[in-house]
Amino acid sequence: MTDAWDRPAGSGGRAAGGRPGPRVLDPEESAGRGARRRGVPTQRSGGQPGGWEDGPAPEGRRHPAVVALVLILPPLAAALVSGGTGLVFWAGSLIGAIGAAALCSRPGVWWVSTGTPPVVLLMALAGLVVGDSSAKSAKLGTDLLKVVAGAFPVMGAALLCALVIGVARTLSARSARNVKGNGRG
Repeated sequence: MTDAWDRPAGSGGRAAGGRPGPRVLDPEESAGRGARRRGVPTQRSGGQPGGWEDGPAPEGRRHPAVVALVLILPPLAAALVSGGTGLVFWAGSLIGAIGAAALCSRPGVWWVSTGTPPVVLLMALAGLVVGDSSAKSAKLGTDLLKVVAGAFPVMGAALLCALVIGVARTLSARSARNVKGNGRG
């Protein structure tokens, strides 16, 4: 007869008398959020205590601030040049969305895709306000409505680009994992 001390870790067995036995945790199992807070290196933080704050980003990943700058700067520059409308603004918005979706982590594509429409709209409005600062309030209101209406197709196209890149990255990672898991890779 075995008692609770002889059972494998985490088996949830019962000790003598029907009481639950002691639960022994593996070191990997206990290296969760609390361990990361204490600065214990974990696999998720790339072996660096605290992750990116104390060391470089894990290989193949970009720092989130870099991804945010790639998402914001091209549409902002294009909006300032074009006044928030036109082909230049379309190109800048799509370049920002595609670049950010390509640089971020696979889970980060969700943030890029949900953040793209508001960024595009705000950059279009910033381009109008900076480009036409001498307008009267009535004309400015009309121009703002035109820019908002004109930004919707750009927002949709940028969102679609980010989603397509995210789906493609997810599918390629799954197929690579399946090939590797089958022993063929």
